Amino acid sequence: MDNKNFVGRYALFATLVVTLLGEGLFSYPREITATAWGDGWWITILGGVIAFFILYVIYKVVEINGFTTLDNILINNFGKGVGKALCLVFITFNIIYVSVGIRIFSELIKMNLLQKTPREVIVLTMILTGTSLVNAGIRAIVKFNEIGFWIMIVPIFIIFLFLGKRADLTNVLPIFSSNLMGYGKGIIRAVYAFASIQIAFMVLPHIINREKVHRDLRNSMIFTVLTYVLVVVLSVGIFGKAQTTIQLWPTISLIRSINVKGGFFENWEGVVMVFWILYYFLTFINIYYFGSNMLTRVLNFKRVSISTVIFAPIIYIIALLPDNIAAVYELQNRYLYYLGFITVILIPLILLIVSKGKSKKKRGEANES
Repeated sequence: MDNKNFVGRYALFATLVVTLLGEGLFSYPREITATAWGDGWWITILGGVIAFFILYVIYKVVEINGFTTLDNILINNFGKGVGKALCLVFITFNIIYVSVGIRIFSELIKMNLLQKTPREVIVLTMILTGTSLVNAGIRAIVKFNEIGFWIMIVPIFIIFLFLGKRADLTNVLPIFSSNLMGYGKGIIRAVYAFASIQIAFMVLPHIINREKVHRDLRNSMIFTVLTYVLVVVLSVGIFGKAQTTIQLWPTISLIRSINVKGGFFENWEGVVMVFWILYYFLTFINIYYFGSNMLTRVLNFKRVSISTVIFAPIIYIIALLPDNIAAVYELQNRYLYYLGFITVILIPLILLIVSKGKSKKKRGEANES
């Protein structure tokens, strides 16, 4: 495990953006519109503000604890027993998170690209591909994030330009058209869209320029939130509110709706699937490494590859457990939201309070001596 500082400002920005803009970006417009109706765009902004606050809390926790890793932070603040137990909570969330994501990924690939390929083969291929990169270590993953950022972002924003001409922005009106229950559910869904923000615990200990970290965190969140808002506005602007709520993956439908004439792309459907594969894969490898590396440290394994050998079959089994795509989203709603609240919001806040208390106590003892 490499503890040297090697993550530059762009690497931090790219890692956060590509992890946050995962496969959830493609189903998010449906889910936020179903709860908040035409107000999904400003609910997304509000969720982003909350997520940025959480990200800042994570940064302060890491800073107060000397930019060490999450497992060390938990053990140092709560003791070995409780600290390792909390590490397992994080690991459990990450494994279920990537398992649900890989099942959603396989369903869309099977439905739109590889109809005759068994679902098990798609899932296994993705796990093995991700495992090979995770075993290469965090340096390889960060470099892959830096490259993947441009491959992801440039095409999708060009596509947004084409779609913007067709969008009827009056479809998002009137504002405040939902109810308090809808807004509450919408905020929960919006914050959950940024659940992979915990990846900051993985990269912050390796930061080179620690003085300007807060700027890069802010910029990455602004970029991510604006991308989500654009997708919501375009989906509602083109499909309308009612139609958006019945589209399983509205963002995919948006991209597929572009009529490519002249034959530059012989198979536009295949190009759309490339976007989906890359968006999911980048989130997958980052969260997969985060969980694997934490298990490696907690159990004192010599290599992260030992953890991936343990996790690979677990991810495979969990991914194939649900009977259908509806059951997958039910699993997400029933378990991941609660685990996400504990790992992404509750534990970081408690860590901040405990860490600040211990830091003040140490300073007081130092002044007395």
